[in-house]
Amino acid sequence: MAEPKVSFIKAMAATSGWQPFLPQPEATPPKVADVFTTIPDFLTIEGAGAAPLRAIISVSKLCGCASEVMVAVDELGRVYIVSCPDETAADPYSTVVADVLAASGRLWRMAYADFSALFKEPLGASLEEYVMPRARADWDFEVFEPAVTACLERGRFPVVLVTARPEGQIKEIVGYFRGMNLDAQLAPYAFYDSGGVQVLEPARAGVSAAPQPAATPYRQDFARPGQLGARAEAVFGTPPPASPAQPASAPEPEAEESQPVMPAGAAPTEPAKRVARPPGPGTKPGVMAGKRPPPKQDKE
Repeated sequence: MAEPKVSFIKAMAATSGWQPFLPQPEATPPKVADVFTTIPDFLTIEGAGAAPLRAIISVSKLCGCASEVMVAVDELGRVYIVSCPDETAADPYSTVVADVLAASGRLWRMAYADFSALFKEPLGASLEEYVMPRARADWDFEVFEPAVTACLERGRFPVVLVTARPEGQIKEIVGYFRGMNLDAQLAPYAFYDSGGVQVLEPARAGVSAAPQPAATPYRQDFARPGQLGARAEAVFGTPPPASPAQPASAPEPEAEESQPVMPAGAAPTEPAKRVARPPGPGTKPGVMAGKRPPPKQDKE
């Protein structure tokens, strides 16, 4: 079954009864970056098996950017750089490339704790605290944290360019990023305004620089000890084989029967203890392996 098309509607005036909606496509759109912070999945990244975005914040001031640049994190811990140029300006794209590269350089090799803390002020919670109640019931912090860390260490973040004008100069910018061997795609949208009612409609036809795998439903895989998990490895690449000086580890046992795909927020069909792995030597003190992090206590 095809995914239903989603639009976002905002009523600017109170009216009763049915009213005609005569859209004006040329209307000046609102600041779309404000929409993303409250509805991160407006920017759900295109591609087979892509996980939904769960948190997004502006990093323009942190990185000294002239245009609006944001950082987004999906449910699996993949980090994206999102550019939101002001297309009402006379020259909206002149600083896009420099700003995206500045943000990428600022976040490169940032420690997970520091990256997580960036979300505290704008969202009122650290990254994991914000994602946890919004993620699937089987979301696993022990997969999420190392996936985010691996993305920060690598530093080659996928780039998403938000635009109401998906043709012309912004396509050239996508081509420039691709020439730098960066995964880049457009996130086009349409805006309509009529009689005090505004409609913001995302177009889900992003174009990625990287080839996409065969279409498969998104599901969360749990990490084996010392690994990122099958899905995370598919995103960030399989770890390199052991060096000749070190013997290769024994083959991993076959995975148990996969859990059924569930919508975000749904209760698991099996008890949590059936999908959570027992604590192991690598488990952080105070955090049960395969489970969510304990709530943090505010300092007095």
